[in-house]
Amino acid sequence: MREQLPGQEFISLHDELKVSLGAHRELGPELDDAIVEAFLERAQRAIDARVDMRLRQLKVTERSRSRGRTARLVILLAFAIPLSAIGAGAAGINGLLLVLAALVFLMWID
Repeated sequence: MREQLPGQEFISLHDELKVSLGAHRELGPELDDAIVEAFLERAQRAIDARVDMRLRQLKVTERSRSRGRTARLVILLAFAIPLSAIGAGAAGINGLLLVLAALVFLMWID
């Protein structure tokens, strides 16, 4: 599967290797070092571009998760006081601890 990078036409490493092998056949063994260096440079650029793209995607994902956690925290805090009061009133300290444990559990699950 080929991925399109913004502002850059993506050529697969398979195609790059074919081009390098074709150049080797045409130019002969005296330029092997230059052909290998050029291929490795293009391969490194392609790998760097893929890594950069995936890091950008990861940052976007992390931001959206962070917003979801913040919203969940606000909702849990809004319900924490009334639920704690109900739990403590109905079952004493055991009810309060149960409610607080449930709230902590709900905050940390994904």
